[in-house]
Amino acid sequence: METPVIGLPFKGQCGSLDSPGHDRYAYDFVPSAPGKRRKYVKGSFLKALFLRVRVERFHGWSTPIVAPCDGIVKEVHDGWPDRIRIGLIRDAARMIFAPPKQIPNDIRPFAGNYIVIEREGMYIMIAHLRNGPAIVAEGQAVEKGQMIGEVGNSGNSLMPHIHFQVMDATNLPALKIIPFKADGYEVYDKGWKKVENDFVPKGELIRGG
Repeated sequence: METPVIGLPFKGQCGSLDSPGHDRYAYDFVPSAPGKRRKYVKGSFLKALFLRVRVERFHGWSTPIVAPCDGIVKEVHDGWPDRIRIGLIRDAARMIFAPPKQIPNDIRPFAGNYIVIEREGMYIMIAHLRNGPAIVAEGQAVEKGQMIGEVGNSGNSLMPHIHFQVMDATNLPALKIIPFKADGYEVYDKGWKKVENDFVPKGELIRGG
């Protein structure tokens, strides 16, 4: 199977995290303030690290999520609350020592609110959306770049971000994650460098088109 080429689910700047336990081609994108470094929090990062701040203090909160390609909305799962108060150290400990309880046939305790877009036999999952009435519906056709939701902090989420992966099916646990290449993004390496049709690196600053 030829490696699919799609867009990214955001415009603007994000940190591409190398999250523990994630597949190489499953991504966590954290929106960042424009610049040459990661700046996820408005104001003091130490306050968000050691104390607790409201979710609005993060640059990613409620920023637009866009369709990475033309396709059909296969699934919409909403109604899961966002975590409004964030203390990064405390929340990281909670994720390790008191993870969410599993619910049969419902992955929202982990993925939060999420959308699955179908395109040519592959399925693109975009998770941790902001809670609220979905702006797209199952069976709806979407176009690349169309707004389909907002960045939230729902599910097992440390801070507002987008979880993004391409799959060969939607049924857990049988699905497999598909490697993909992204078109028209930039990566920061002593300046912004344009990348066309290549794998997205982790641990870097990325800018969507």
